[in-house]
Amino acid sequence: MTAVIVIGGGFTGAAVAVALSRQAQTPLDIAVIEPRAEVGRGVAFSATDRDHRINAPAANHVLTTDDAGGFHRWLRQTGRVEHDPEMVAADGSLFPRRSELGAYVSLTFDQHAARNPSGSRLRHVRSRAMSLAQVGKQFHVFLEDGKTLIGDLAVITTSNEGSGPPAPFATDLSSDPRFLVDPWDTERLRDITRDGRVMLLGAGLTASDVAASILRERPQARVDVISRTGIRPTSRPAVSEPMTQTMWERLDSRPSLFEKSHGRQETVLGVLRALRKDIARRTEKGMPWQPPFDDLRDSARMVWMGLSLAERRRFQRHLRRHYDACRFRYPPQTKAILDTAEQSGRLRFHAGNVTAVQATPSGIHVTWRDRASRESQSVAIDQVINCIGLASRPDASENPLLRAALKDGFCRVAPLGIGLDVDEACRAIRADGQVTRRLFVVGPLSFATFGYCLGVPFIVDQIARALPGMLEALP
Repeated sequence: MTAVIVIGGGFTGAAVAVALSRQAQTPLDIAVIEPRAEVGRGVAFSATDRDHRINAPAANHVLTTDDAGGFHRWLRQTGRVEHDPEMVAADGSLFPRRSELGAYVSLTFDQHAARNPSGSRLRHVRSRAMSLAQVGKQFHVFLEDGKTLIGDLAVITTSNEGSGPPAPFATDLSSDPRFLVDPWDTERLRDITRDGRVMLLGAGLTASDVAASILRERPQARVDVISRTGIRPTSRPAVSEPMTQTMWERLDSRPSLFEKSHGRQETVLGVLRALRKDIARRTEKGMPWQPPFDDLRDSARMVWMGLSLAERRRFQRHLRRHYDACRFRYPPQTKAILDTAEQSGRLRFHAGNVTAVQATPSGIHVTWRDRASRESQSVAIDQVINCIGLASRPDASENPLLRAALKDGFCRVAPLGIGLDVDEACRAIRADGQVTRRLFVVGPLSFATFGYCLGVPFIVDQIARALPGMLEALP
């Protein structure tokens, strides 16, 4: 039986395994390497907190392109909506807890392991991949427990590890129990002083999740959120406009939705001007700005691949933070918690750079320089939590498989400096510039080639595009 090794068993790894089992013409032996107890949860969907919700409607979350609305129906049919009525937004869209999506993906993987159209074998190998080697046309993947898996095809679906402590915390407070490096360490989060003052480093969706948990569970706690730019996620419109196309029709539109309106744009400035024009036309009529942006979001792959490396670097340098803020929006339930806390003074946002920290018996004294006034401020904090997100450079990752694959030349860092270099079929590009025919990289690590391959619909769409090449590469 032809063997496939999927390295990483979060959402992307589970989706690859399920898609292969559904599309293969002959039975495959598909091994998914994942150290967690279940396949499909990963970091994102292992969250157990009741305030950690997906930030897009459940209807957009599927495991395969032929499963439109499957997660949404499952939530209704299993009584989860009645158990958690807060998931229902004003327009009827469902924003369930992330743990619910993790449960759905894990269940779907298990169902396909029990029975699938190709008669393939799906198995969870509970270990961690440390390195790989190519022997003839096969890959040997060496595991943390000393075992070796041999496959005819290997697919890297892992993402980068979380960011380490930023300066100056990296040297001065890296081992202080009052500084939490991992914002998903639920045990440590429970130990936060109920009436204390907490500082969150970073203002993205990770920070909003952590802030919502603290503010709901600890009525006396105060939270300060600091980031270099002060840019925060945006909000969803109160009532979403109905789409005339399915998500997959939007993603597969040729030409893309954005190109239909504006033609091919070869510069970031051209894209920005066209988007601003669309948004201005709508806001002048009192209409929400989000739909024109969503047309660009759903065209991102085609727009991105039309940009030169210099233009992609320009986007990274000047616009990525703004794009992220518009792209990754607050779930309405989270936004309500944050708005209430901000109005009462329990939650404050700051734009500035932390310049010094000092640990004392009474707390951590944090000094930062305000971005607008350039003046320094200092406060005593009971707990500091690192929420700056994932590390973007695989060569700086703590993941042993990524380090080994780069060191041994099976992969290379993309020229953009983010993620791994792949061709348009998601095949890994070696250090010598050659394509590795049977080693694929799918998911966030392929960002530099495809642009925003973050978010469930975009990952599933990418898998659907890569699948023919994977099946063709099999012996």
